[in-house]
Formats: sequence, structure tokens, C-alpha cells
Amino acid sequence: MAELLRFAAAGRAAIMVCGMNDDPLPGRVVVTEEEAEGEPQAADVGALGLAGLLTPAAALARPLLASGLASAVIAEVPFGEGRSARLLFDPLPPPVFRLLLYGAGHVGRALVQVLSGAPCRIDWIDEREESFPSRVPERVRRVAVDTPEAEVDRAPPDACHLVMTHSHALDLRIAERILRRGEFAWFGLIGSASKRESFHRRLLARGVPAASIGRMVCPVGIDGIRDKHPAAIAISIAAQLFQVREQAAAGRAAPGGLPIMASVPATPTDV
Repeated sequence: MAELLRFAAAGRAAIMVCGMNDDPLPGRVVVTEEEAEGEPQAADVGALGLAGLLTPAAALARPLLASGLASAVIAEVPFGEGRSARLLFDPLPPPVFRLLLYGAGHVGRALVQVLSGAPCRIDWIDEREESFPSRVPERVRRVAVDTPEAEVDRAPPDACHLVMTHSHALDLRIAERILRRGEFAWFGLIGSASKRESFHRRLLARGVPAASIGRMVCPVGIDGIRDKHPAAIAISIAAQLFQVREQAAAGRAAPGGLPIMASVPATPTDV
């Protein structure tokens, strides 16, 4: 399961293929977007255990991957000479959210560690390249730029933004850019209630509409945690991000059971 989470956390669409309980297959394979045009790279997760099965299984996984398969399906996959195996094709969940994190200070570092095992992608942005640690989790992209606020315009419209830089002036420029664009799932600004009041006044003076400023969350973090240690703040903010995700997903129907595919195109080929 750890390998599967690694694919999901990296933001790569993928389908896990494995044998059902009544088929003695010792391994499984993951087919990803990058591998869909060629042979799947199974070394990291263990290959399917029957000779000749890997290629037809991958051939079926490719169109399922392209179709955006949302829930698992079971298929009888022919291979070899008159043989077949029941396989489960299970799509990996996409990242829960995309986060643009502005600031590589103590709280930023702690938050990246807290989210290191979560299914999200982080663009970690700071002016100071030396502020980043030498190694970061796989799905974290370090962005060292002279104008962090310019990264706002490159973000997808459903991204979350979290601003916690070393400079209030830079925080203000980024906040203004985010609110003027107006396309985001959530925008949080680290700081106190007095910082929010100050930013509210200054943003109004710059012509940002009050309704837009009202979307800014400051202070950030869930209620009830007063500890100011960076790790405690990071845990509180991470919980709030997942609350945002749960609220956004509340209207979506839960996946149903496992449908059985009626037929499977057979192109049995030995490998």
C-alpha cells in the first residue's frame, strides 16, 4: 500500500491491477499515465505472477486509465492459449488538494513534514533559495523566485493558497494578487486578528473589494489549539486544509460497489 500512496501523492493517475482471492497471483502491478503507451514498470510493486498475463492486463488498464475510471472493476482477462484470470482494476485516488505554500520558515518546514504522507501536491515558494531544506518529499516542488506573488497566476483555479512569508510587505503583495485573481479553493494568511484587520484596511485602500477580502482566512488553523510551537501550528493548519477538502467533497456521491465488466477485448500475448 505504501507504493500506491506514493503514486497518488505524486499526483500521477494510476490503476492498480491485482489478482482476486480465487486466483493465486503473488503480485500486483501499477499502470500510470507515463507508462500507458508502453510496458508497465512493475519492478517497484511486484509483477503479476503468471507468464503472459502482464501484457493483456496492461492493455486493458490503458483505456480504463484514459477514461478516468472512478471506482474499481473486476474483469476476466484472457491470456496465453485459452487461459484467463479474474483481475481487479482499482484506480488510485487523485491528490486531495493542490497547495501553494508561500514561505520556507519554521512553520512552513513543519507543515511540509506534516503533509509529507498526505495525498496532496505542494508548490513551496520563497525568495530565499537557501531557506529550503536540501531534500523535500517527492510531491513537493521548491520554487525559489524573486517575485513569489507571480506564482499566483500560474496556480490552477481549485488550488489552496497559504501565505506565511518572512515579510508582511510580501504577504500583502501575495494576498492582493490572490484576491484580485479570485480563483482559488481556499486562501489562508498566517497571523493574528490584528494582522487581519490591518490587511483588511490596506487591501481596501488598494481597491480590493470587501467581498473578496472576506474570503481571506486569518488567523489560520482549527479552533482549540493555542500552542505556538511550529509543529503544533502546522498540525492545526493541516487539519483545517482537510476540513476544507471534506466540505468541498460533501456534495459528491460515494462510490458504489464493484461492477463486473461483461466482456473484455482479448489480445493475449506472451511476454
